[in-house]
Amino acid sequence: MLIELIGPSGIGKTTVLRELAATPVGQRADFLSYEDYVVQRRAEADDKHGEEPSILPLFWRHPRFVQAVMTLAFLHGPPVKRRLRKALRCLASLAIAQELRARYPDKVIVIDNGFTQTLWSLVVESRALRGQDKIATAMACYYELVGQQGIRLLVDDEHIKARVFSRESAGRFNRNAGETEREAYGKWLGFFREIVAQAPAGMIVAEVEGQQSPEAVAAAIAHTIENLDRSV
Repeated sequence: MLIELIGPSGIGKTTVLRELAATPVGQRADFLSYEDYVVQRRAEADDKHGEEPSILPLFWRHPRFVQAVMTLAFLHGPPVKRRLRKALRCLASLAIAQELRARYPDKVIVIDNGFTQTLWSLVVESRALRGQDKIATAMACYYELVGQQGIRLLVDDEHIKARVFSRESAGRFNRNAGETEREAYGKWLGFFREIVAQAPAGMIVAEVEGQQSPEAVAAAIAHTIENLDRSV
């Protein structure tokens, strides 16, 4: 069972995932965090190129998904190289999720940097959100192909901005971000809400108040996981 923690970057999903690993759910033999999977994958890889599964088979196996993602990259325009790089990350998200399901069919796998956030990263820094039909198609295809469920962390915009622009991070949104990014961030958070609104019925199984302590958020997520249908 794959579970994505849904929320924009900077709200503490990775911190919560680490706290989740310390709960009774996280201590179970059938629990695997995405962070642990990455460590295992790198240990098994012969070289850097083996760290992730190939995305090439997606082009002929799932052309509708690929077409939706690549169209979004072109619709949102420059910077073209960055946009295409983010589109490839979206494709990689599907390849990784499929591998996770195949390799660990009996595990509960929690992902903190999942497809929803990757899709948002593809469209930010645009003047307007375009191709909502392609977003809906990409979300529907992804859910249909991997059956991933989502737990959404609810955090108000001002709280997110305060966290994002006070953190040290290698990403583009951090304490060193310029005024342009800071001023536009509220609009881009609106993009994220629109993307989440395109999630197919049944994908988001719970919403958790994300402005609690990481321990409290992890405990609420653990309770949700305990009550999910494991057959999905």
